[in-house]
Amino acid sequence: MSYSQNSVPSERFEVVALGQGTASSTPLDTSVFYKLGDKNRRLVAIFILGNMANETIDCILLKASTTTGTGAASLKTSTQLAASATVNDKKIVIINLESSELLADTAKQFVGARITTGAGTGGICSIIILAFDGRQAMDAEEIAAVLETIN
Repeated sequence: MSYSQNSVPSERFEVVALGQGTASSTPLDTSVFYKLGDKNRRLVAIFILGNMANETIDCILLKASTTTGTGAASLKTSTQLAASATVNDKKIVIINLESSELLADTAKQFVGARITTGAGTGGICSIIILAFDGRQAMDAEEIAAVLETIN
């Protein structure tokens, strides 16, 4: 898809999944799993870490067979962040994905994300998944999540 010189950045992507809350040994997952390839060919998962405990942190892209995450399995992971009570605070991890990376497993074409830590304390985190190359009208979840877009 090409964009005109007058297009604004928010016309080049759509928010397709969100997750927010406490990530600990109980994982924080995105609220839905998105079917990559229906109208978008690439996505980026942005993991935003808050005030984290002295625990290892894993940021993971998952593949599943439904929008609810049925049969979720690891697809792509960041390098595990070493335990630190201060180094991982207020940091961001980004994982990119091309639709071609899902081709081998035709039963699992839905993508979600997860943050988990090595122990039970964890910390407040957010996950945002943005899809590119095929911007369409916003769906109900995106309309509910995006309060305002200013050009």
